[in-house]
Amino acid sequence: MGKLVRPEGLEPPALWFEARCSIQLSYRRTVPPLYSPRPATALVTINRMSAANPNNHEREVKILIASAALSRAAILAAGFTESTPRHLESNTVFDTPDQSIRARGELLRLRTAGPRSILTFKGPTLASARHKLREELEVDLGSASTFAQILSKLGLQPLFVYEKYRTEFAAPNQPGIIMLDETPIGPFLELEGAEDWIDATASLLGFTSAHYITASYGQLYRDECSKRGIDPANMVFPQ
Repeated sequence: MGKLVRPEGLEPPALWFEARCSIQLSYRRTVPPLYSPRPATALVTINRMSAANPNNHEREVKILIASAALSRAAILAAGFTESTPRHLESNTVFDTPDQSIRARGELLRLRTAGPRSILTFKGPTLASARHKLREELEVDLGSASTFAQILSKLGLQPLFVYEKYRTEFAAPNQPGIIMLDETPIGPFLELEGAEDWIDATASLLGFTSAHYITASYGQLYRDECSKRGIDPANMVFPQ
């Protein structure tokens, strides 16, 4: 089968997509289109900080899934509705030349998602029995490219770039959100919200705490490259 390239804007990804490290990964997965393309200006987002991140702390888990399309159907059947349409997210992690931010267990990330540009700081992971819990501070920016220049002037540089197609789901009066992520290393669910809500929602979708993943996408990507014996670079879709 010939290669298909990533579409522009909000078009669905090709039916086959490939992750690339320093060389091309052989991983491939079929990804059926999830919805008809719509313009970026149609994106409507909920306030994630108030819905899922009270007191500026993020509690979440990831779950590796077999099919984005089947998981979407299960989420809708469970009573959730699409709160943010499917869109491409591009994330750039910044650090000092000696990676001192990463060494402290912190993260500074610049994200573009449709028309939005978002700067995020995450603190070190806090003790949690089953979930990933850490401080999270976010602010919307006017221009991601301009702010990237500011970070560069301050001595910070891009450390890692990763992409994903994300769809968000919510339900009325529920203290959390479900995120369906299609990444170059496979599809995942992210459940973000209150502790009991995460466990109850995972159970509702057919998962247990044994399925929980607390590693970052960066770590999952590095693990995938290590298993394949290749050098990691950026977790992005082919151009």
